[in-house]
Amino acid sequence: MKNFKSGIQKGLGILLVLFLAALCFVAWCSYCPKLHYLNAYLPKDNIQISLSDVQIKTLNQLISKGIVISASDLYNDTIAFYSTLITWLIGILGISGIIGFIYVRSKSREEAEHEAEKAVDNYFAKQSVHDMLDNKIKSEVDNQLEDVKKDLESLEDIQGIKDSIQKIEEKIEVLETDSDRVIPKEPD
Repeated sequence: MKNFKSGIQKGLGILLVLFLAALCFVAWCSYCPKLHYLNAYLPKDNIQISLSDVQIKTLNQLISKGIVISASDLYNDTIAFYSTLITWLIGILGISGIIGFIYVRSKSREEAEHEAEKAVDNYFAKQSVHDMLDNKIKSEVDNQLEDVKKDLESLEDIQGIKDSIQKIEEKIEVLETDSDRVIPKEPD
């Protein structure tokens, strides 16, 4: 689903760029008709042009039809063209900025959700490892405690044996003293 969504976003982005490029081309074509320019670099005050009445009439017809334009008209058309072009480019920049913002926002949100899921999974995985280690440590401690208890019991048994030996020794001494009374010792 994630790849499908990003594919749609990329496709829409490419279509938008192509649409804007086509719009710029149409705007350029509409502002650049084939014109015949009147020589605007010649000073008007110092030139004596001798034109016949037919030529003046033809020239006025060409000017009225917009085929021949003056320098000021050419200047105004050029300014209008570049003004429109700059306006379109600012619009394209604004639209691409908005699309970029939305794209980055959605991508960062997806990445944040993905990282959050990984962090939660890792947390619980670590918790299960901690639980497992706790159980292992507890069982090992319990085993060690059992061994210590056995050792203590054996120490108690040893102490009991020592007590028994001491009692036996005491009884032997009592028996020896009793036997010395009953059986006299032979002189050496």
